[in-house]
Amino acid sequence: MRNRFQDKVVVITGGAGSVGSCTAKMFLQEGAKVVLADSSKQAQSYIADWKQEGYDCTFISTDVTDYHQVEALIKSTVDLYGRVDVLFTAAGLHHDNPCHELTPENWDQLIAVNLSGTFYANKYAIVQMLKQGSGTIVNSCSVFGIVGAEGLTGYAAAMGAVKTMSRSIAVTYADKGIRVNSVCPGTIDSPTVGELTGKSKQELIADHPAGRLGTPEEVAKCVLFLASDKASFVSGTELVMDGGYKAQ
Repeated sequence: MRNRFQDKVVVITGGAGSVGSCTAKMFLQEGAKVVLADSSKQAQSYIADWKQEGYDCTFISTDVTDYHQVEALIKSTVDLYGRVDVLFTAAGLHHDNPCHELTPENWDQLIAVNLSGTFYANKYAIVQMLKQGSGTIVNSCSVFGIVGAEGLTGYAAAMGAVKTMSRSIAVTYADKGIRVNSVCPGTIDSPTVGELTGKSKQELIADHPAGRLGTPEEVAKCVLFLASDKASFVSGTELVMDGGYKAQ
């Protein structure tokens, strides 16, 4: 087992999701101390299992749309572990509608979770990283933040904004020892597959030249690369892993 993240402190929002939990486990397997944040208690059950396996991890209940809770998440992490080395923002809503069908309430919810929640986590993590003089952020984005897709409005808008915001944050803090990138998956095979576009699994597979969907493990490997010293000169960019979707 490699230990690229030995004793590094990693905060993951959206930790109850398939990508967030998978990424957390990989960080733990490489020596990290992980704080899993989510509004769902499912994340707490993951932590209980991992602690039994001997890993150093904790759960902090967090609603990413409430900036007070996100600020408290970072403060609690620092109180517990002394620092924040890596932030991965995996929290997100994965549903959408065509523009004329999307209600203002649903639009607000999509933007609140996917964009504002990402901003809050970046803001308060960076406050701490500036004190340390170092840190790495990987923001969860999507190929749909880069290319258009039929039927998407709010999710695509939020993902496009996360992509551009990540670039701007990266430029702002590049000389402060802080790197910021985003990971942009295509459709990932998970319990919520099809929720975003309303397509069947087979239709989604047909959209990807690779002839299959991605896996949470594949996303996690990309996140760990971007957060590692192997990517020490990588900042302000997107790692697209979409099985050829964008290349069409």
